[in-house]
Amino acid sequence: VVVAAAAAGNNNLNFRQTWKARLMSKKKKKSLFSEKTQQQTVETTITSTNESSSSSSSSFSTRGLLAGKFKALDLFRFPPAKKAKKYAPFVLPVTATQLGKISGWITMSHVVSSSLGTVAMAANQVVLSLFWCFAPISDSLSLTAQSIITTIFETNRSSSTANNKAQAARRAEALNKSVRNFFQAGILLGVILGAGIFLIPFASHWFTKDPAVIALVHSMVPILFIYFCVNSIFTAGEGLLLGQKDLSFIGRSYATFFFVVPYFMLRVKRAALSGGANNNIQLSSVWLVFTAYQYTRTALFVGRALFLQRRTELEAKQEQ
Repeated sequence: VVVAAAAAGNNNLNFRQTWKARLMSKKKKKSLFSEKTQQQTVETTITSTNESSSSSSSSFSTRGLLAGKFKALDLFRFPPAKKAKKYAPFVLPVTATQLGKISGWITMSHVVSSSLGTVAMAANQVVLSLFWCFAPISDSLSLTAQSIITTIFETNRSSSTANNKAQAARRAEALNKSVRNFFQAGILLGVILGAGIFLIPFASHWFTKDPAVIALVHSMVPILFIYFCVNSIFTAGEGLLLGQKDLSFIGRSYATFFFVVPYFMLRVKRAALSGGANNNIQLSSVWLVFTAYQYTRTALFVGRALFLQRRTELEAKQEQ
């Protein structure tokens, strides 16, 4: 009996020890699992924080949008062929347009400074300063026309279904109204700017105190009035053509002006240098040539804009 009781006690003790060992192992496993879970959670949080910070830094930075994306050496590298092809149709028209515009101004300054004397040169500088106070007002009409007309012009151009044909008709009607509204705004703005030109005699003394220069500036008021009466109509027509992407016509026009305007300007210079008793070449002679150039391109661009509008209406009727 004693031996049996001792054996039973030993078994009970072994059972307790085994059970305690199992409980301890389970607790260790749970603690290890919880530690791993916490570590993974911390790593995930750090990773997400880094990703969010990197994405936010890439989307916005005080260094600018091109930070880390553009290098100085990129200015000397040719763009990829695919991207170059997208811009190729715009290179020649835009270049010809810019060259055609600046050729007249450069030739005007050359003629005045080389043949008309210092008083005319000083007066021309004052006139140009006043001119560029009024010109940007008309340019805003061109920029507005480009942004509005482009949206209307690109709406459902290649459509064939019945619904799209109806939309094409509405598109032609919207273009017609927009063209009419922009030209009406050009006429109204031309009247306002033309009236503003007559304020020049009250502001000319801010630019010079020389009586001869002031008198010459005042004599230019009628010519500037004639110029600015149609300047807003011209900018409206130019904006309408640019909005309809008629770049080839604009490019060819200014390529022609690049040669024609300097030709007539240099004729004024030759007449001024030739002398003679009947030589009446003055600063107004140069600006009259420039005003004739302004009326010529106004007639061209307005006529072209009306032609394109008429063609759009005919295409809409044919689709119906």
